[in-house]
Amino acid sequence: DKAYMAFGAMCRAMTSTNEGALVDIVDEWLRSTIDGIANDSMSKDLWVRRSQGVPFVVMALLDALPKGAPLIKRTFQTLVHTMSASDDDDDDNGDGNDDVTNRNVGVAENDSREGVWRSKVHALNVLRALSRNGSFAFDVMPFVSAGIKASVAGFSSPNWAVRNSSLICYTSLLQRAMRDAPSQSPTASSESSSSTAKDVDAHVASIMHKTVAHRGMTGYDFFAQYAELHPFFVE
Repeated sequence: DKAYMAFGAMCRAMTSTNEGALVDIVDEWLRSTIDGIANDSMSKDLWVRRSQGVPFVVMALLDALPKGAPLIKRTFQTLVHTMSASDDDDDDNGDGNDDVTNRNVGVAENDSREGVWRSKVHALNVLRALSRNGSFAFDVMPFVSAGIKASVAGFSSPNWAVRNSSLICYTSLLQRAMRDAPSQSPTASSESSSSTAKDVDAHVASIMHKTVAHRGMTGYDFFAQYAELHPFFVE
C-alpha cells in the first residue's frame, strides 16, 4: 500500500507540472501497461495471485490523469475488450498455474493460448480493482454492462483462473452498480405504496418499501438503468 501511495503521489506530481515531457511519461507508462496486459507482453514474473501490483499501477496512473482524459476511456475499453476474448483460445490447465502442459500441440501455439487466458485474468483483476475504488466510480459506470457480460461469459471458460477472476470481477461490478444506483424518490415510493395497499395492508406495504430502500435498488430499477443486461440474462 505504501508503494502504491508513493507511486501515485509521484505520478500526480508529474502531471500537475507545466512540463509536458513529464505528463507524456505518465501517459506512456499507462499505455505500455494496458497494452502489455492486452498483448501479454508483460514479464511472467508478474503472474502472481490477483495480479498483485498490476492493478495498483493502473490505478495510480489513472488517478494522476485529469478527469475526462481520453486515455481513461481507452483504458476501460481495452480492459473490457481483453476480457471478452474468445473462450476457444483459453487453455485449460486445470489449476490456473503458470506452468501449462503441452497437450500434443506446438510450443508456439501453446504459448499463444496461455497468453490469451493470462491477459484475460489480468484485465479482470484490474477492472475489479477499479470498480472497488470509489475514485473511479464515474469512469467505470459506462462499462458496467459490458464488464458484467464479459465476466458472466468467463464463468464457462475451460480455464480455472479465468473462471475464478470472472466471478470476483462480476461481484465487484454488481456491487458498484448497486452502490451508485439513484435513490428512490419519495413520490415514487408513495405511489408504489398506495398501489400495493390495494392488496396488502398499508402498514405491511410501508415496511416492505422501507426495507427495499434500505437494502438498495429493485430488480426493476436495475434493469431500467442497465437495460441491455435484461435480454442478456434472459437468454
